[in-house]
Amino acid sequence: MAYRMTPATQSTQHSPFFLLFGREMRLSIDTALTPKTTLSASFKTHLSQILHNLDIARKIAAENIKLAQDKYKEQYDKRSQEPKYKPADRVWLFCTKVPPGMAPKLHKKWVGPYYIVFTGPHNTYKLRRCSDNKEVKVLVNATRLKSYHDPESRPTNPPEGYEHLEEPLNAEELPTDDHTRTDTNTSNAQDKGKRPANP
Repeated sequence: MAYRMTPATQSTQHSPFFLLFGREMRLSIDTALTPKTTLSASFKTHLSQILHNLDIARKIAAENIKLAQDKYKEQYDKRSQEPKYKPADRVWLFCTKVPPGMAPKLHKKWVGPYYIVFTGPHNTYKLRRCSDNKEVKVLVNATRLKSYHDPESRPTNPPEGYEHLEEPLNAEELPTDDHTRTDTNTSNAQDKGKRPANP
């Protein structure tokens, strides 16, 4: 009851009860406090007034909803970006259908990879599965796609020459290995040979 009699300040600016019946909800205390002399003289006059209020309120509510939708769209467009997928790009596809016998919590919702065949209208794409080249029958919206990165190209293994490093490496410090020390010693010796002897 409280929800139905409360105006929706973010959209219609009216309560759901008013938009349905053309008048505000009358509670017990309203009936007790309202003088009988203010009631309508006839049923037809009262019904006509309600229908008139209802027609005006619904038109105003429709305009308020349109303004609220424009405001929401403006806020959404500030953070949204046009998809930049192109043919031959590999992508993940979001799929919530769970195969029989599998737990929904353990099922992977991003499947693939797929590659894009061509671009359709309104940010949609035609896909084929990379493993067997099977085509997805319908066009897929870009909101269900994300870029695929090959796990083999991820930097999970240490670079060559650092497989058995004993000392930890810091981002701000350079390692002091034998090659670095040799170069340092050689440069120091050359600098000493160029310096003039002290008198």
